[in-house]
Amino acid sequence: MLADGTTTLWQAVSPKTADAILRDNGRVLHPSCQGDAFALLKLNPELARQMAETVWAQRHGAAAVVEIIVASLALASYPMESVAYEYHREFRIPTSSLPLLSGALVRPARVVQQLSPRAGVGDHWALAG
Repeated sequence: MLADGTTTLWQAVSPKTADAILRDNGRVLHPSCQGDAFALLKLNPELARQMAETVWAQRHGAAAVVEIIVASLALASYPMESVAYEYHREFRIPTSSLPLLSGALVRPARVVQQLSPRAGVGDHWALAG
């Protein structure tokens, strides 16, 4: 959380989700991939980039990272989770809650990076998502 009461999050997404975010001018949050039950919103942009590269780009041939800035109070009802390591923190937001969280956007979400599959990452990584 920043001193101004906002929190910046990053989300690794499939190409179709990146297209949907662009189509909606960043005003509507989407799950990382169609059919997902949760959106994993990370506090570390590098971890979102790694997930985009090793999971979504492997599955879909491309991926993107989205920057999301929301009012911190909107996250109060969602527990922050640690994934494997203490520095790997994220919010697991149910897809059904994304319309409500979209209303807490401080500014439109934006695609900040587009990625291709990382060379040397095998298909076994794509199954880990």
